[in-house]
Amino acid sequence: MENREPILMDKTAYDLLINELEQKRQLLSGLLVQRNDSYHAGAGKGRENPEFKCLEDETLLITADIQRLKDVMRRAIIVKKQDNENLIDIGDTVDLIFSINGVADDEIETFKLVGGLADALAGEISINSPLGSSIYKKEVGTICGYQVGNKKIEVKIISKQNTSQSNSVVEK
Repeated sequence: MENREPILMDKTAYDLLINELEQKRQLLSGLLVQRNDSYHAGAGKGRENPEFKCLEDETLLITADIQRLKDVMRRAIIVKKQDNENLIDIGDTVDLIFSINGVADDEIETFKLVGGLADALAGEISINSPLGSSIYKKEVGTICGYQVGNKKIEVKIISKQNTSQSNSVVEK
């Protein structure tokens, strides 16, 4: 069953997808030439050739990647950053406090909200993630909730910094 759920992203994230798709297409083109050459040469003819089998597997993986990228691009909805300093938006760095199943954590965690795919190791969250979608377009001071499995998670937005304009908003 095909996933038709929209994927929110900013123009930068969409442009990165276009570049990645073009790179994958170029890689696939080169692999197809190599695969066809190895089919007629090497140890064993055709499908018995180990190099051919390896290139065929790699071709299938790249083709699947291209299809995945095309699907993401079909479902993409490009959102624009709003000029509202009170709302959490793409590019904002936010300080959050979490409460899981009613138990509050005193530690403040900091994330950058991004459009498209996020790099969790770099402290990014996507607006398409449960956390990202729960804080997107909310005001500092708001308590938002979302569900992960059987855990109810609440998050309080403590502050935000707009990284593009270096403006900070802190809960009063």
